[in-house]
Amino acid sequence: MALRISSGFALVGAVAGTSFEEMVSTVNSQGASWKAAVPTRFGSYDDVKMLCGTIMRGNETFKEMDYAKTNDQQWNGIVPDSFDVRTAWPQCSSVSGHIRDQSSCGSCWAFGSTEAFNDRRCIATGDTTLMSVEDTTANCGFFSCLSMGCNGGQPGQAWQWFKNTGVVTGGDYTDIGSGTTCGPYSLAPCAHHVAPSTEYPVCPSSEYSTPSLSACSESSYSKAYSDDKQKASAS
Repeated sequence: MALRISSGFALVGAVAGTSFEEMVSTVNSQGASWKAAVPTRFGSYDDVKMLCGTIMRGNETFKEMDYAKTNDQQWNGIVPDSFDVRTAWPQCSSVSGHIRDQSSCGSCWAFGSTEAFNDRRCIATGDTTLMSVEDTTANCGFFSCLSMGCNGGQPGQAWQWFKNTGVVTGGDYTDIGSGTTCGPYSLAPCAHHVAPSTEYPVCPSSEYSTPSLSACSESSYSKAYSDDKQKASAS
């Protein structure tokens, strides 16, 4: 779902100041092999902004972070023409290639940061267990992360939370009841598409409330919540 939102905002940036209907008309006038349309789900800018929950304002430390890689002794400073993470770390393909669904919740900030931590943890340890986006969304909150769950948050602060507090294991909504992780995502997938979906119900017109997770939601999981926390060594 995050890919669709990103694409939508790229389009918004390209035709800023116009309505969605005008945007669709402009795109379709180019004679592409596909047709743009305005879905009911994203009928207004407010609908789109609701699910784009990454907050970059706030802590100046995170706004001004140097994102260029400077401390890796194994990197020669040359950026390759192409790079495929599946080839570089095939043992982690089930993690890096795993696509999650944030449902009707502005938790993209929690998804992006948790998934990136998940990838790096697998690369470092070889452990392919999924980390819980539910935990990040629910507990990397305002006082600890300057974040607000389904109402948006700061991915930079989430990394600090991974270091100081840690995140438990947790799979997808479909993993509920399996007992394989501590906190699988509790918000059900829903259809964001133009055409009605036969697989998922239509997303509600408003966001779901932020989920809560103070103990492992899977009663058959073998570890306690506090014992399941996985921490980052650096943020």
